[in-house]
Amino acid sequence: MDIESPMEASVSNALEARDQANLDKVLKDREEVAVAGQYRDELDKKQKLLDDIKSKENELFEGACSFLTILSQFANSDARANGWWDNPRDIGALLMLMVTELAEAYEAHRNNDAMDDHLTDVPGLHAELGDTIIRVLDYCGENNIPIGDIVMRKMKYNRSRGYRHGGKQA
Repeated sequence: MDIESPMEASVSNALEARDQANLDKVLKDREEVAVAGQYRDELDKKQKLLDDIKSKENELFEGACSFLTILSQFANSDARANGWWDNPRDIGALLMLMVTELAEAYEAHRNNDAMDDHLTDVPGLHAELGDTIIRVLDYCGENNIPIGDIVMRKMKYNRSRGYRHGGKQA
């Protein structure tokens, strides 16, 4: 049996303490790595969920824009059936008819947004905005303008322009 001297015992205790501290540090590091791994897994799951939502959002957005082009064909078909395209039409006059609908929307607003004369359950402002969109869609349908695609591309571009498109006044 070997007898340790006080110096050897002290060194031995120091080494054991150091080894225990190193072991504690390694265990703590492993625990932190495990927690970090769990955190990373949670972040990955959340990112996948966000990616799935973004994908669905894009599908809905593109579907809505495609529907806008289809609506333009319906609006034009109705206008043609009612004789509005029997003769060639001047683009200036057509654009002014669109502006006129907006002026009527403003007039409806000025009249305390009374209900529309034809759609009596709809505020006049809303009905006139609908008329404006119908005129725009009719023009797009007549001229084979893929308005849905254009609106989608413009909206995507506008998203990239930043807050108030670089500081423009509202």
